[in-house]
Amino acid sequence: MKKLQRFKNKVMIIIEIINKDGKIKKFKVTGHAGLALSGQDIVCAGISAIVQTAIIGLDEYLKTDFDCKQSEGRLEVNINKPDEHTEIILMTMYYGLREIEKIYPKNVNMGNIKIKNGNLMR
Repeated sequence: MKKLQRFKNKVMIIIEIINKDGKIKKFKVTGHAGLALSGQDIVCAGISAIVQTAIIGLDEYLKTDFDCKQSEGRLEVNINKPDEHTEIILMTMYYGLREIEKIYPKNVNMGNIKIKNGNLMR
């Protein structure tokens, strides 16, 4: 139990979504949820599953041109030519991540993102 106490209120997953011309251009996911030990954290697993599924959709299904940088506790994706198809996948990702944030607000922070006419707004 002592190992879990070091996580409390000290870590969080931060999700940034950058919008350009009404389309999601870039997103970043950094940090760790800290709900449980590494490899046992359902929040991290849920975030990872949603984000990785979006990346697979962009790559395998849409054959989208994008750059992806990944390191321990950090993932950054830049869509080179966002369009209505990439937007569908990335908005679906957004809605899934937002639901996890609602359930675990102490562990996930998406900032002040709003939807207007189907588009993300800051």
